[in-house]
Amino acid sequence: MREALAVLPKQLAVLRLNFSASFSFGELAQRRSNKRRSTSRSRGVVGQFTQELQGCFVNSHSNSFHIRNYINSLGQFQCFQPFPHVRADKVIKRFSIADFGLGETRMEKTFWTRYLILDWGKNMIEKLRQKNCLFLLVTLILACTADPILGIAASAPSKVVFTFGGLSERSGVLFVAKDAGIFQRHGLDAQVVNVRSGPVGMAALASGETQFHAGSATGASIGAMAGGLDLVFIAGLINKLDGTFVVNPSIKTLADLKGKTVAVQSIGGGIWMFTMLAFEHWGLNPERDGIKFRVVSDQAVIAQAIASGTVDGGYLGYTFGAQMERQGFRILADLAKLGIPYQGLGIMARRSFVDRSPEVTEKALRAMVETIAFINDPSNKAAVMRSLARGLRLQKVEDAEAGYEMMKVLYDRRIYPSIEGLRNVLRLLGKSNEQIRRLKAEDTVDDRAVRKLEREGLF
Repeated sequence: MREALAVLPKQLAVLRLNFSASFSFGELAQRRSNKRRSTSRSRGVVGQFTQELQGCFVNSHSNSFHIRNYINSLGQFQCFQPFPHVRADKVIKRFSIADFGLGETRMEKTFWTRYLILDWGKNMIEKLRQKNCLFLLVTLILACTADPILGIAASAPSKVVFTFGGLSERSGVLFVAKDAGIFQRHGLDAQVVNVRSGPVGMAALASGETQFHAGSATGASIGAMAGGLDLVFIAGLINKLDGTFVVNPSIKTLADLKGKTVAVQSIGGGIWMFTMLAFEHWGLNPERDGIKFRVVSDQAVIAQAIASGTVDGGYLGYTFGAQMERQGFRILADLAKLGIPYQGLGIMARRSFVDRSPEVTEKALRAMVETIAFINDPSNKAAVMRSLARGLRLQKVEDAEAGYEMMKVLYDRRIYPSIEGLRNVLRLLGKSNEQIRRLKAEDTVDDRAVRKLEREGLF
């Protein structure tokens, strides 16, 4: 009883913060509806939020979550959910691609951003109020009851946050694990959050706000390791290049790519890395052959850029690639058939977290292994397609068919990180960065949990 009462003031302080945030959001929307702004500031709700919520919910810079661009890319505005906020008075080292000479703007060091993400079709303010009321109720129950209840609370699922950057079937394993209740079965209360880019995911891990990031070996992740963050790959789910390279119908051969413009999500990011390794395999050199990169956004926007003629081609996952092919665009190559080793989708965590929470780490990887088996079971096809369609925000479930078929062959059942794939990345990035050249592939992985699961016969 005394212990429960002791934590009550701190919990109530959190509630005050949450209520303040939700009321600020509501008051802003109310002001917007009651009073027209001047022409220079009347850019719709999204633009207004971007301007007025700086320091409260969002802090706009090149590596943060660009609300306006992202919403416009989806062509819809639903509602927002605040990403956890931590002030930077704790000395947290920031990592960004710019730190390693790959051309993006350095993240601001004054504040750690509160990122806003889309929350499927639910009212944010009502959701916050319900969550806060429930949290207060549970807190009061704990404060007013005896020790047996405290024992039950202590056995509650471990809360973890998984972030991922790219919207494609490669991230489908997270959608399915969440929707099918697999995380919950393994004792995890898991939140799956789509972030703007790799640097955002790395910064969230560095701050301790998230526990796992599902992503590729990129300039952001490898650069963070070279810069001193104790980041490691604890599992490898996809260990080779995959996806499609889609081009304008006028491009018929690889040689036709010379002098053309190719879309990427960011310089040094996963799509850039996929593209560079494929170009290397094909004997193409962007500098020598006059191939230009244009930074746009995620795969949905890359598909739009190809369709509109803004760019001549770009990497797309199988789901978006199939949609483009139906519209008459050409799939120049299936990258999976190239057989290029690459850490395409891995689970990353901080080594200090793995040391501190080995059981949680093992639970997360057990959930991944079970989810891969779930995806490969034909009887679960409908459920997997629903999860994929929802995760990729597709209008029709049947549009997830191509992605589902590839998911069945993409994921490795033995979820070891790919040392050979990581060596490929270090070689490519190390050409322009001394710190990365000094890294060894073996130093970027921690496969203790995977080895334990194999000894137990899980795969």
